[in-house]
Amino acid sequence: MNYFLDYPIKSGNDKLNIHRFYSLRKLIKEGRLLLIIKILLDSTLIAANSNYIIVENPATIQILNEYEQRLSREKQSLFPAYMPFRIITENDILSDSYTRAIKASCDGILYYLVKNNIGNLLMLSPGNSPLRITKAHTLTDTVKITRNNMVQITTNKYNVALAKNELIKLIFIKNNRYYVKQLAPSGVYGWISGNQHRYWIPFIREKEISNITKEFPSYLVNTIKAQFNAYNRILRELFIFFNKQENSHQDIPEWNLEVAGNKIYCRFEGISNRQEYQRSIRLIMRRLENILPQGMGHVVFRDNSLIIYYEKNQSF
Repeated sequence: MNYFLDYPIKSGNDKLNIHRFYSLRKLIKEGRLLLIIKILLDSTLIAANSNYIIVENPATIQILNEYEQRLSREKQSLFPAYMPFRIITENDILSDSYTRAIKASCDGILYYLVKNNIGNLLMLSPGNSPLRITKAHTLTDTVKITRNNMVQITTNKYNVALAKNELIKLIFIKNNRYYVKQLAPSGVYGWISGNQHRYWIPFIREKEISNITKEFPSYLVNTIKAQFNAYNRILRELFIFFNKQENSHQDIPEWNLEVAGNKIYCRFEGISNRQEYQRSIRLIMRRLENILPQGMGHVVFRDNSLIIYYEKNQSF
C-alpha cells in the first residue's frame, strides 16, 4: 500500500492513474479509509503555536532581566545548559528606543535577549549558535517516572537516565520529541523521545490524590486533539478530492471530541454505515492506547463513540 503515499490528493492532477483511483476508492468503501489516514498521519507533524530559542551556554549571550537591567556574568554562569526561552516578541525595542532584543520567558520569568546591529543575538564570548525551534506545542505538566532507566534526557553533550519516581517538567513537544527539565537532583534540560512517554504518569500532589481520576491531563488532551485534527484534515482533503473526481456531493465525515472530566468522547459523524469502518476504528483505538501513559487509562467503543478513560488501571 505504500504507493498511496504519493497519491496526488492535493494536486488536482487530471492525469490520474485509474487503477490507483479505483483501488483507493474500493478501500474507502471497504471501511479502510482510516487505515489510509493512519499511514498518512505517520508523516504528519503536530500543529503548534510557540517558538523557542535554546541556548547551550547562557553565559555567552547578553541577557537582561524584566526591568531591562543587564545580568552579571556570574549570575548568567549559574543558568543551566540548554536553557529554553519561549519567544514572546521576536523584535522588541527597549525603553532606550535603540536596543533591539528578543522578549522571552523561561520558567515563568521574563528576560530580554539582546541583539546585535545585524539582528542576531549579541554574543559576549565564543559559543555554539542558539537553536531555534518553531511551531512547537507548549506543555505545562509535571510528570513522574514509573520505571528505572526507561526514560533518558539527551543533548549533544550528555545523556541522563532517569530513575523511578523522578519528576520532570514537560516544556514543549516538537516532531514527537519532548523538551523537558529534570526537577531534581541536577535540574538539567534536554530532549526525550516521544515513545518514552509510556513510562511516566502525571505527578499528583498529596492533596490532589482524591482527584486523580477526575481530570484528563492537559498535555494528553492536547496530544489527542492534535491527532484527531490531523485525521479530520486528511478526511476533508480525501472527500473533497473524490467528490470532485466523481462529481458527487457526499458529506465529509468528521471526528468531534468532547472532554468530560476523566473521559474524552470521540464521535465519528457523517458516516451512514459505521459498521463498514469497524476495522479502521480498532486501529485508531490501538493508536490511542499507545498515547496513554502505561497503567493509566483505556479506550472503548460504545454508542457509536470512542471513549478514552483516564484512570488508574487495576493491574497498575
